[in-house]
Amino acid sequence: DPTRLTMIGQPVDTMGDFPITAAISRKIKIACIGNSGAQAGIACFSMHHRRDLKPLSDSPIVFPRNQTTPPAGPFNTVSHIFFNQDETMLFITVKGDPMKNTTGFLSMLPVQENGIGTQDTRSSPPSTQVLFGSTIIPDSNNIVATDAAFGAATISTDGTPAILHKTTIQNQSATCWAAVPPVTKTAFVVDVGTDNIVEVDPASGEVLQDTALMSDNQGHVSWWQICVRTESWEHGWIKEGACGACGCKRQARKSGVEFPARGAGKE
Repeated sequence: DPTRLTMIGQPVDTMGDFPITAAISRKIKIACIGNSGAQAGIACFSMHHRRDLKPLSDSPIVFPRNQTTPPAGPFNTVSHIFFNQDETMLFITVKGDPMKNTTGFLSMLPVQENGIGTQDTRSSPPSTQVLFGSTIIPDSNNIVATDAAFGAATISTDGTPAILHKTTIQNQSATCWAAVPPVTKTAFVVDVGTDNIVEVDPASGEVLQDTALMSDNQGHVSWWQICVRTESWEHGWIKEGACGACGCKRQARKSGVEFPARGAGKE
């Protein structure tokens, strides 16, 4: 029951001092936590529905970023941690800082029989600078990664990560989060500094639509990401009542966005 959250066991040390992102694999029953700040890195834990989280190693995988706790701004910090679709690989995006000529990267860790590998592979796909929130593209080995420096990119994770398509979003401030509903397989990205929701075709990098919410809040992010992640879609549109408690459709209408009626566009 998502309205009655209950703690199982006791809190555990994340092996850092500023936890910001988490990934869970139901398949292998592992949770991984990303820490930012002065002790940036990740630590993974075995999960049990009745017991405490148990660390898989005595020390974290460290990402030296020369940061403070709390971090001084978004640059040079850990961004997002997530598993690939078949949960055989763990991805972590880490931001660089173009003004200080530091490079961000995509870290990849293999899932092994006894947990998560301890030696990651790091790569910086050309043109990427400030890799932020990312998400997998269903039924593929590709991801959509936002980059606060220019917009978003479709990145292949077969072998050495490479940019397949780069999407430069006009007038963006800092594109930070992405979601790809499995029905549409288009990406929706949002910006921490503007009220725009941008739909992108990951197969081409083309911007399909750019919707201004017209609220007075900059960076209207959270409710939209929840909305998209409900995955309750019909013919590419959010169904009436699909958002339930989060009230995202109701909020969208308050912001001046109108969704077609259920079944609109049905052939």
